[in-house]
Amino acid sequence: MTLTRARIALAGLAFIAVIAAGCTAEDDPTAVVTATASVTSSMSPTATATDTGEPVASTHAMPTADLPLVRFTSTIGREATLPIEVVPTAEFAIGLSGRRELAGRGMLFYWPSGDSESGFWMKNTHIPLDIAFVDRDLKVIAILQMEAESEEIRRAPAPYLAAIEAPLGWYAEHGIDAGGTVEFLFDPDALGAGR
Repeated sequence: MTLTRARIALAGLAFIAVIAAGCTAEDDPTAVVTATASVTSSMSPTATATDTGEPVASTHAMPTADLPLVRFTSTIGREATLPIEVVPTAEFAIGLSGRRELAGRGMLFYWPSGDSESGFWMKNTHIPLDIAFVDRDLKVIAILQMEAESEEIRRAPAPYLAAIEAPLGWYAEHGIDAGGTVEFLFDPDALGAGR
């Protein structure tokens, strides 16, 4: 009887540990996300950049031609398509760290609930970026310029569904502005975005 109780207690503790491990800072809509490290998260990187030894997202080595696409349409109807890396929530804290170039690609940070208020910073991010915040209606609500290595926390003006990082100047170069729309040319949920 004592052995059975011990097994039940051990199973209960294991269950609690699994649940606790799944509750991370990424579950908190007010957490800070970065292209390199989250202020509120501690996690292990899934890969290391060969030239810098820094952590990089698991998607860093994917050929740009193999990445899913997002189409932006500006307020005057101009369209532009951006290949994006789709990382799981567990890698939001790594983001675009360890990169020295983006080769015409971006990265998606996706919250299926559509109500994220997470801020972004650029600690250990070596290249400047633009970040577009997209609401539940798939409208661009803001585009911010992010300075390389900055620890200033930047936030969208309203809750959002997605943040899409791109090389600095990409949105302006393609005429994409706040008020424009976004179309995912893939199913973010099917790719595990936001999980």
